[in-house]
Amino acid sequence: MGANMTGIDISSRLIEHARQAEQKELLSIRYEVVSFANLTIFSNDSFDTAVSTMALMDSPDYEKAIAEIYRVLRKQGDFFFSISHPCFMTEGFGWVTGGRESKPALTVSGYFSKKQWIERWQFSRVPEEIRKDTPLFAIPRFPRTLSEYINTLIQAGFVLKQLGEPRPSASECHKYPYLQKWRDAGALFLHIHCVKP
Repeated sequence: MGANMTGIDISSRLIEHARQAEQKELLSIRYEVVSFANLTIFSNDSFDTAVSTMALMDSPDYEKAIAEIYRVLRKQGDFFFSISHPCFMTEGFGWVTGGRESKPALTVSGYFSKKQWIERWQFSRVPEEIRKDTPLFAIPRFPRTLSEYINTLIQAGFVLKQLGEPRPSASECHKYPYLQKWRDAGALFLHIHCVKP
């Protein structure tokens, strides 16, 4: 659509995959191995829009990342990002079944804990015959409250435009029944749109 795009990731392997995909479908996207907490390869006011998808909650230095994103955005620049919902995705997250209505209930504990931890998980739809041989993902977690996420944006100078807590639609739950618990019990994701004034 005519936009000049730059993609970044701290993983050189992921950037190499992206560059290989670019060779198959030339879109003139620039890819750089860099951390979003240190964007010094870019000058101030370099971008009209910044987008981060499911990454900022995994950063040990969210505050520095937000300051850097603010710095490289032009005035009136938009910043869109998604994270795991901090109110629900805590170390004490879990599901309880067998309640009065036999619907799974979401459990949350340790919301205010500052203890960093490693989350280990596997896609629930991994076929049973390979499940035991499929390694678990190991994701470092740096817990923050909702207010810490929002107040960091405000302190950096951003103006909030919209928050979203998407939930599966009824038709998606009909097609994929395992999503129903997320429609009923809590939000898995938090979407934020803010602007540099």
